[in-house]
Amino acid sequence: MVARRIVPLILSLAFAATACAGADPSTIRGAIEAKKQESESRDVGAPPAPDAERTGRVGVSLATNSAGWEKTLGTPAVDGAVILFVNPASPAERSGLKRGDVITKVGGSGIRNDERARVGLRGRPGVPLRVTLARGTETIELTVTPGPALDVDLVKLVDRLLEQDPEDPTHLLLRAQTTENVQESLRYVDRALDAEPDLVDALVFRARLFWSESLQINNEVIVQEDRRRAADDYRRALEIDPDATAALRSRATGALEVSEFDDAERDGLRAIGIDPTLPGAYYIVAAARYSGGNIRDAVAPARKAIRLDPYDATSYRLLALAFVALGRTEDARKTVDAGLTVAVDENQRAALRATVED
Repeated sequence: MVARRIVPLILSLAFAATACAGADPSTIRGAIEAKKQESESRDVGAPPAPDAERTGRVGVSLATNSAGWEKTLGTPAVDGAVILFVNPASPAERSGLKRGDVITKVGGSGIRNDERARVGLRGRPGVPLRVTLARGTETIELTVTPGPALDVDLVKLVDRLLEQDPEDPTHLLLRAQTTENVQESLRYVDRALDAEPDLVDALVFRARLFWSESLQINNEVIVQEDRRRAADDYRRALEIDPDATAALRSRATGALEVSEFDDAERDGLRAIGIDPTLPGAYYIVAAARYSGGNIRDAVAPARKAIRLDPYDATSYRLLALAFVALGRTEDARKTVDAGLTVAVDENQRAALRATVED
């Protein structure tokens, strides 16, 4: 009797996901995962304050491993966070971490993406962390001890590396990400893609540049051209790697920015179906639902985003806004208090406080 009741439930979830988001299996898996969270939304309370003493850093630049990095850096085809750059004189360098290593565990917890890796590597200064790496065909365990954040001029460091190898696609992409000048960023990322056309993260970054520019320009012809270019790059990235959650999250962010909430939720659910440990995907689903008026069902994914990344103040603000809208003022205040412990600047703190101010 139990089996007869469970099967129709799973089928109904799958059919609902298919009807609203197409037949992509990852979208269906994501919808089922999100539905599990929603069923408990009424019991979701305010999050506890995270460990404020976890301020240490190890000094690496990371990305989620993908088919693009497998081709560009020769990373093994495993889930994890690939190291793109190791800061000189950092705890990571002293411990022997190298570019191209894929972090698969931190302290025994499995790592599938760069967001979770950053959370795991954010430790207490002076307290060692055990890190498991995939390096080539080997699995390596190292101990790295987080320290104070280093004041590193990444631009100068990457420029020196580009003097040695001007066409290194990894360094060109990093250089593109370190400038606020859009045209300069485009020049560097174009060079990265000339050197390695299948570098998924470079396609995603360029798509984001085009999309962001489209939001700031009044010329409709240019707006449409920028959005076409962005769509082409996202499509190409997902052709190269259908499991590229970075592309799905970035495209969903753009959809949120132009109030296309169904599209944003669909990409967020698809990313969750691929990687149910991705904090940013849960945030996108929650933001799409909240902004689209489905506030009650935004609570659980917002809380899940915080659970997976307790150091991102934006998720606390979203959850607090949802609690306020549902009349749960005390939970909203507790959420704001927890978020204030991780807000990095006064703008974030002011935004958090404003959610509960009369």
